[in-house]
Amino acid sequence: MNTTRCVSPGWNVHTPSHQPDPERPDRAHNIAILPAIGVFKGISASNREHRHWAHQLSIGLDDEIEVISKGIGHRASALFILAGTPHRLVANSVLSIYLDPPSDMAHAVRSRIYCDGPIVALPERLATMISGLFEDAKPVGHGLEKFMKSFQVSAPHSLPRKLQTVLEILNRGIRAAHGTDRACLAKIAGLSESRFSHWFREETGLPLRSYRKWLRLIFGLEQALKGSTLTNAAHGAEFSDQAHFSRTFVQMFGVRPSDVVGSAMPKNADGRD
Repeated sequence: MNTTRCVSPGWNVHTPSHQPDPERPDRAHNIAILPAIGVFKGISASNREHRHWAHQLSIGLDDEIEVISKGIGHRASALFILAGTPHRLVANSVLSIYLDPPSDMAHAVRSRIYCDGPIVALPERLATMISGLFEDAKPVGHGLEKFMKSFQVSAPHSLPRKLQTVLEILNRGIRAAHGTDRACLAKIAGLSESRFSHWFREETGLPLRSYRKWLRLIFGLEQALKGSTLTNAAHGAEFSDQAHFSRTFVQMFGVRPSDVVGSAMPKNADGRD
């Protein structure tokens, strides 16, 4: 098991990648989370329509994938879904990559995709290149590191210094379990509270309240993947209780956290958790 950590103004969590179980390949779901990026590889569970605040790349591993958004189906070998887009992924074997919108990585990926709508097909060549980075025999975290190297840019997208400071403080507060409220963030940015909310959305394309809840959810997921109970993970991420955490998880991922965490955890030789 390996752990990677670095600093980013986006997600700031560091989670072990989990090895698949060779005895039970049908349940071998791999999950890894690094700063500003996460990945899932495996059989997607049955899910309801949901929306989260990360851009999503989904690539079919055995067949084309289908995503349904507001009753309209989108089918291709690989799809790009803009952050905040309601969608449901039809159960299939997939590789899904989640990108924090303000990050350099998200800008590097989007520069290679022509987006004329909230859900678009990935160019075939790009989809083939990305899927090739995640070899079956290796932990998904290795593929994620290859992905990050492949999309490094010589001239990174530069966030305005004010926004970068706000994102860093926002993430630091979530990790330290003392959330930084809007008034404090507005003061740091030198803006009124009402103007700050508009400014944040103009700069990131994300509503502050929803984005902050998304960051808390990701932090809670990281804690659960590291072995915390869902109750402790919920409290550590500043949710009122496990039920609140689970409801939010379903709203943003379309599945229960117990389904994701249970499938990601390695099994003992007798098949028990």
